[in-house]
Amino acid sequence: MKPSGIGEVLAQRANRRAIFPLITLLILSCAGRSVKENRIPEIIPENPSEKTLYIITEANLTPPLGADTRYSAKVREALAAKDQHRTQYYLIQLLAEETEPHIRLEASLLLADIYYLKRRYEDAFALYTRVLPLLDGYLTVPEEDYNKAILRLAEISLFNRKDEELAQEYYSKLNSNALADIYNERSKYLERKLLLKEISPALLGLSDNNISAIEVDGDDLWIGTWNGGLARYSLSNKKARVFRTGGKSLTPNSVRSIEITPDRVWVGSYQKLSVYSKVDSSWKIIPEFSGANSTRIETIKAIDDTLYIGTLGRGLWRLKNNSWERLNTGPLPGDFINCLENIGSLLYIGTMNLGVVSLDIEAIETGFFSAFDRINPGVEARNITMLLAQGMDTLWIGTYGRGLYRWQEKSNQIVHYSKSFGQIADDWVLSGVKTARALYFGTFGGGISFIFLNSSKWQRIGLNQGLPSLDISVLTYLPAPAGSLFAGTLGGGVVELNEALLNEN
Repeated sequence: MKPSGIGEVLAQRANRRAIFPLITLLILSCAGRSVKENRIPEIIPENPSEKTLYIITEANLTPPLGADTRYSAKVREALAAKDQHRTQYYLIQLLAEETEPHIRLEASLLLADIYYLKRRYEDAFALYTRVLPLLDGYLTVPEEDYNKAILRLAEISLFNRKDEELAQEYYSKLNSNALADIYNERSKYLERKLLLKEISPALLGLSDNNISAIEVDGDDLWIGTWNGGLARYSLSNKKARVFRTGGKSLTPNSVRSIEITPDRVWVGSYQKLSVYSKVDSSWKIIPEFSGANSTRIETIKAIDDTLYIGTLGRGLWRLKNNSWERLNTGPLPGDFINCLENIGSLLYIGTMNLGVVSLDIEAIETGFFSAFDRINPGVEARNITMLLAQGMDTLWIGTYGRGLYRWQEKSNQIVHYSKSFGQIADDWVLSGVKTARALYFGTFGGGISFIFLNSSKWQRIGLNQGLPSLDISVLTYLPAPAGSLFAGTLGGGVVELNEALLNEN
């Protein structure tokens, strides 16, 4: 009996996930979160008397403002009386006369807070920006007050000034751990708005938001879906071209894998292998994998001038010097290939039922395949769904239900990461990508789990950070200009993540 393919499971899950965005919208709406309005979230009571009390209570100073000068005393009296208008008036008078820097700083922050809470956002912005150089310089305030000012500057920049770049600059300075609990939701809301951007199926011109493949080609993203075809999306001009079946746009609607080479784009489906010429914008079907030879293409890997194809049912193939050849020796690497990765001269092959298999591609004529178990028997999983190289010494091995493994060749050491150990959000690992800062892994039900390279600290990205779906079928990375991570989801389309905003604290 043939093993059940992950692609079949994903396809079934993709169909179920088609309704997921509607469910998410309902849940967030019931929770009182605005998913449509791009504005600063309201947390002030609607009742006028309660609102006045809220503003004055939040604006209370500890310790009291300055020495017993005329206006500082009156500010304290107004605060004690919970009189919003008198507090604001005397703060303005105090700032007009006071010269002592620390008192001016405290008064400015207090007045800025009152302006903010009264929705006088531009007045608040002017005061916050006026005192920020002092805070970054020689004057100090409690860390919570500093980070509250940073949070509000970021909010005003994004929602009122519509300046996303400035908002990101302020947000990158924010230490959310220093904020009081009352600001946590605001910080998370801002994070969702800045960290992730959705690239909707409508923008791509596709009819399916279940993503199966994404590859970067310069300024373009090639995006494949389970049932809605293929699109090439320009990141600079935000325009897409859709390739549909027929004529010059000869590509399957069901895309499983994409590989980019200098002059071609290879597209694998569960029916055939197609290739797109960048020179003349034409499509060609590869006869060795179509028609009577119809083949389920699961993964494609280009290494120098050679192309390797992993299939479900027909094993591993190689294209070299315009000639196709199946590669196998006895039972290895088997008929069912999920993923491919290379380190140096070794091609690592993730199979559906035989674990990891390796092949020395420089000595390929000898046909020598080696089961990974002969090197290290520490990987118990047989269904390997993701392989990711980290430098020349480390291979990350993602499995379907058995978590994640890290193997270091020189020491031949294996470390196992799993949901039960607390490092990753789910043991079904579907995708992975490496950046200069971190390693990211897409899971089947747990969103994105990632580890910072410098600190070895694990973190997660899920619904709270703005992911539209927890099923991450594909991850890819564009290093320039800002460093963007692209995640393909089941049911939620494509999302772009700004890596610079991830906080390692």
